[in-house]
Amino acid sequence: MYRAVWAAFIVIALTLGSALPGLAAQVNDLDAVRDEAGAAYANGDYATVLRLLRPLADAGDAWAQTSLGVLYALGRGVAKDQGEAVKWFRKAAEQGDAYGQYKLGGKYFFGGGVKQDYGQAEKWLRLAADQGHAKAIDLLAYMLENNPIAERDRLKKLENQHRAAKQGDVDAQFALGEFLGKGEYTSHYDAVKAVKWYRLAAAQGHAEAQLKLANRLSLSDGVARDYAEAAKWYRRAADQGLADAQASLGELYRRGLGVTRDYAQALSWFRRAVEQGNAVGQIGLGGLYQSGKGVPEDPVKAVMWYRKGALQGDVIGQFALGGMYAAGRGVPEDPLESAKWYRRAAEQGHTGSQVILGERYQSGKDLPQDDVEAYMWFDLAASQSPPTKIALRETPEMIRNSARILQSVAKKNRDKLAARMTPGQLVEALRRVRDWRFK
Repeated sequence: MYRAVWAAFIVIALTLGSALPGLAAQVNDLDAVRDEAGAAYANGDYATVLRLLRPLADAGDAWAQTSLGVLYALGRGVAKDQGEAVKWFRKAAEQGDAYGQYKLGGKYFFGGGVKQDYGQAEKWLRLAADQGHAKAIDLLAYMLENNPIAERDRLKKLENQHRAAKQGDVDAQFALGEFLGKGEYTSHYDAVKAVKWYRLAAAQGHAEAQLKLANRLSLSDGVARDYAEAAKWYRRAADQGLADAQASLGELYRRGLGVTRDYAQALSWFRRAVEQGNAVGQIGLGGLYQSGKGVPEDPVKAVMWYRKGALQGDVIGQFALGGMYAAGRGVPEDPLESAKWYRRAAEQGHTGSQVILGERYQSGKDLPQDDVEAYMWFDLAASQSPPTKIALRETPEMIRNSARILQSVAKKNRDKLAARMTPGQLVEALRRVRDWRFK
């Protein structure tokens, strides 16, 4: 039923959300506060967690609000109170926090602390799912497959959209592409038809449709891969100001995919994207400064841009920042800070980061030697499913080849560890794997 790949509270505690400038000045280092809260939660010190969370939540920090809601929902350090949990989840959800939206949607679906309401459940779960929240995607899919009322309403809506789309309504065409293209949400998934409707809307100048069409052309999703055509549609969306399209077009120029490789153009489009705070553009700039392509090589600036993207949750930025701290490039070498960023990427399912953490725990280099923790990370890395959609920032061949190599290393190290671990250690390691996957 569920295939969630996010850890629960500790992942949230180790992930930076919004930071209020005034509050940041008071606590001096919001990142450190969140790390401290995550460590306290892991150790069962809920009094400390509450002491750290409450001021942040009261001041409007979405991460703290969601985390406080989790404490009330579970009765950790406070009396269990589902109504209070809903209150805090709602505060975070209304600020766009994906985890808060997921938790609020779940409350409406199951009727915990609020009257059961499938319409509200779908609303909040879809908002979280649109941000890529894996557990929200799973619960939304389950709800749509097992709730006849919701499915009936969706079919009626689809019928109306199809009628309007055929008459040339550009918004209906885009909406129909969205409905058919989100296979993780519904059994009506049809990538080929989704591309058809995106293309019709894109031709009428719909910027989001142009972006979605370009993404599918880049990923070979419902249409043959065609970087040249993808570049055309990215450019049209980018010219309309869409930051994601600007960053993606910059990546095409950086890699020479569908266009002549041109680092100056890549730099220009990345800069336009980062003016809007786009994380992919920030990582793109970081890569240019690290490699010295199109700009003078500058590891310090590379770290600055990687950090900006990493703080927004970009997994490639987190992995890159971990590598910079490990190598002492642009920052003083710092194994603990390196491990911190690798962990954040690993918590999002980044295979390379999981293998690195496993190796560090296995050897005791830079981290305390811990066979149980090492086994957990190796097992998670070894059992990663092959990616079905390839990120534009890495070619399919890079992804598949590196995945095979990393999984082979992870399996070998995991099995080597298992041979020297006690039965009790293996049980604990497998428990951690299970908890990491399904909490």
